[in-house]
Amino acid sequence: MDIITEKQKRYSKGITSIYKNSQLKPGTAIFKLNNKLLRFKIPIVTTLLEIREKLCKKIYIESCGEVSIIQAALFGNRIYLDNTIKDLFIITGIFHLLAISGLHVGIIISISFLIFSFLPLRFRYLAVSLTLIPFTILTGLKITVLRASLFAIFIFVALFFDIKVELRKLLLFIASLFLFLFPSSAFDISFQLSFAAVFGILTVIEKEKGLKSAILVPLGATLFTMPIILYSFGNFNYLGILNTFIMLPFIYLLIITGLITPFTGHFAIAPLITVESWIHKIATFLYKLTYSTFILNKINFYLLIFSLILILLFIILKKFTFLLLLLIIPLINFEKSNIIIFPNMIRSKGIIDLSGRKQVFFKGFYNDFKYKFLPIVAKFGIKKFDNGIIHIYDGQNLYFKIKNNFLLDICINKIDKNCKIVYMTKSNSISKKLLMSQNKIFIIYKNEVKSKNIYELKNKKCIILKKGEIIYDNGICK
Repeated sequence: MDIITEKQKRYSKGITSIYKNSQLKPGTAIFKLNNKLLRFKIPIVTTLLEIREKLCKKIYIESCGEVSIIQAALFGNRIYLDNTIKDLFIITGIFHLLAISGLHVGIIISISFLIFSFLPLRFRYLAVSLTLIPFTILTGLKITVLRASLFAIFIFVALFFDIKVELRKLLLFIASLFLFLFPSSAFDISFQLSFAAVFGILTVIEKEKGLKSAILVPLGATLFTMPIILYSFGNFNYLGILNTFIMLPFIYLLIITGLITPFTGHFAIAPLITVESWIHKIATFLYKLTYSTFILNKINFYLLIFSLILILLFIILKKFTFLLLLLIIPLINFEKSNIIIFPNMIRSKGIIDLSGRKQVFFKGFYNDFKYKFLPIVAKFGIKKFDNGIIHIYDGQNLYFKIKNNFLLDICINKIDKNCKIVYMTKSNSISKKLLMSQNKIFIIYKNEVKSKNIYELKNKKCIILKKGEIIYDNGICK
C-alpha cells in the first residue's frame, strides 16, 4: 500500500503505469486487492495534506518566491527550495537542518508543553502526544518525523503510566516495527540516516550529563551517519558541527515564525522573508569560510564496512578512539586517477581529465551535474582543478574550484592542431571532411559517419581513455 503525500509524486512502476495520466492528490491511498489496484482518499489525512500543500504554495506566491526554506524546514516540502541554497547547506554540512526531523519535533513538543501548561504533568504528556499526530501528517509522513514522533509518543505514554524505558531498546523496537511494516525502508537513505543519527546520540551520551552531553550530541549524530553519507553522496564537512551551532538559532527562529503564519496570514510573510534572507547570507558566509574543510570523496564498499566495524567496536568497547578514527575515512581514496572520463548523460556533456593535470568540463542541466556528473568526480576525491569550463543552465557550480577557464589538449566542438582529443557535443556533427584532418580521437554521443577513431557514447555508461586505450562501461560510471 502507498499513500500519496505530494501531488504528482512518482511511485512504483505498477502504480505509475496505471495512473501515469491521472492527477494523484495528497492523501490518496493506493493498494492491491485481488490483483487489482484500487485507490481511495483517507478522510482526515487527505484534508491535512491538502492544507499543507495549499499553505506551502500560498507562502511561496505571497512572498513572490522569496520564501522557500520554511516549506522544507517546517512542512517537509522541498520542491520550492532553490538549488543554490541546497548546495550551500550540503557543502557546509548543515543540510540536515532543512530535512525535517527530530529537531523540528522537539520544537513542536516544547511549544505544546507551553500551550498545555494548565494541565497536570501526566495529562500534559498525553495532550502533547495527540498534538504530534496531526503534525506528523502535515509534514508529509516523512520517515524522520514518524520515527521522532513515535519515539516521543512511546516515551510520553511510558511516563504517563510511570514505566521505565531504555531508550536504545525503544529505538531498536521502533526501527524493527518500521521494517516489519515497510521492508523496503531498509534501503531508504532517510530511514538509515534517521535511525543511525539517534542511535549515535543515545550511544555517546549514555553515561554523560551536562555540558559534555550537549557537546557529544552533534558528534554522535555526525559520526554515526558519516559513513552512509560518504558512501551514498560522497560529501562531508569537518566543520559541519560548528556550522550547525551557528545556523541553528536562525532555523529555530524561522520555524517559530512559520508556525504563526496560518493564524496571521500575509502579515507573517515579511518576517519570513527577513529571516530567510539572514539564513541565505549566513549560509553563503559559512560556505566561503569552511569550503577548505569540505571533502568531496565517495568512499567504496570496503571503506564503508571498515567504518561500520569501527562504530561496532565503539559500541562494544566504549572507547572513543574507535569513533574518532572515523574522521580519517573522508581523506582515504583508492581510485587510480590517470584517466580521462567521458560520462554518458545524454542531455548534458562532460569531461573529467585526470591524466596528469586535472581538468573538468560540463555543459548541461543541474540535475545531470548533481546526480550524474558529480558522483563520478567524487569517486576520485577531487574538488580543485587546474583547468576547466562549467556551465550549468539552471544552477551554478559551488562544488569545484577551477584556476583557469580553459582546457588543454582537448577541443570542444572544434579542431585545433594542439588538440589530441575532439569532443563533439552535438550528434551527427563529424563529417568525412572533418575526419580527414590528421590523426585525432573523436568522442561523440552518436554519429552517422563511422570511423575507427570515432567513439560513440550511445548505449554506453561512459568512455574512458587510459594511456591511449579506450575502455567502455567501466565500474566508475555506475
